[in-house]
Amino acid sequence: MPIIKNNWLRQLIGRGVTLFIHRFMRSPVHAAHQEYSMIYSQHDNPGKPNDLLIDLALAAIAEARRTDLSFIAERTTQTYPNPNEFPGEHYRLLTGLITVLRPVTVIEIGTERGISSLAMKAALPVGAKIHTFDIAPYHQMKNPVLLQRDLDDSLIQHVADLTRTETQQQFTRLFEEADFIFMDAAKDGQMERVFLQFFDSLSFKRKPVLMMDDIHNWNMLAIWRAIERPKLDVSSFAHFTGTGLVLL
Repeated sequence: MPIIKNNWLRQLIGRGVTLFIHRFMRSPVHAAHQEYSMIYSQHDNPGKPNDLLIDLALAAIAEARRTDLSFIAERTTQTYPNPNEFPGEHYRLLTGLITVLRPVTVIEIGTERGISSLAMKAALPVGAKIHTFDIAPYHQMKNPVLLQRDLDDSLIQHVADLTRTETQQQFTRLFEEADFIFMDAAKDGQMERVFLQFFDSLSFKRKPVLMMDDIHNWNMLAIWRAIERPKLDVSSFAHFTGTGLVLL
């Protein structure tokens, strides 16, 4: 749980800390996108990688090297990011993971523009389904990449708020069938924690693999560190803001 429970006070202190860092701890380099993070020792990390995650990551990275997402990149020529960038972005690794895992049920939390949905769908086995969740339809997002024709029996969007207990109860059975879950949510230090607690309450039929985005973002550091399940940081082969795999 966060040390400061009052959301307004936590945000106020966060802004103050950010201003202090920007004033007195300026970055020694300049990049198009830069944020502050921290590095931590690994020997005292409560969650360590196991052989299954390491083998999965190696196989998925090999697949990602061979993956071509030009068909998605063509839809994003006027916007950032480039889905075909590897390493640096996580989309090709997503495709590689689906190729290796051959999941039947895939769940995505955070449809947004739909780039990740398309990256996963590119390798989806016949008969498998992607259930992607967001609080708003994809076409209401800025610069959506998903098209109506992309939504079919294999890619279904659910407009629902999974932070709500009643919504979690509605979709419990679906989540317990999951083989792979991709979580790319608010990164506010709270939402991802709610989802992880939800996962802890489930009785999964198989041990799904969870992929978390942006684990090196400041608000995500404590959440990622606290995970005690087997986990592996694969950021060097995925998103520059941090990508992690967890065995649920």
